[in-house]
Amino acid sequence: MIDARADLAGAVNELAAKVLSQEDSLRLLLGEIIITVGEIAKRQGVSRTTFYREPWRLPNYGRKPDQESPKGWYLSTYKAWMDIPAEERRKRWELMPTRERRKLGENKCIYSAS
Repeated sequence: MIDARADLAGAVNELAAKVLSQEDSLRLLLGEIIITVGEIAKRQGVSRTTFYREPWRLPNYGRKPDQESPKGWYLSTYKAWMDIPAEERRKRWELMPTRERRKLGENKCIYSAS
């Protein structure tokens, strides 16, 4: 720990680095981490356009419940979705009536979030 009396700028920088290193943990505790479509694509190693062909890769097939965030989903929502095996999510999608799929497809705004 840098002594603030000797090096105030160094102490402030050290404190800022500690806060930044714990930022994700703090946000997660507060329920504030939002994961966007672009971040999900990076995590899954696919392009964002993949979600048009494979909507089961996005939480709730791209639909955001209760409009959690205009940009994406809470990280906990994403993790809970990913806990469901991909085969099961795809099977549910394929069994979903066409009418319901179309309703989900009308929600194009989720694909434009970065």
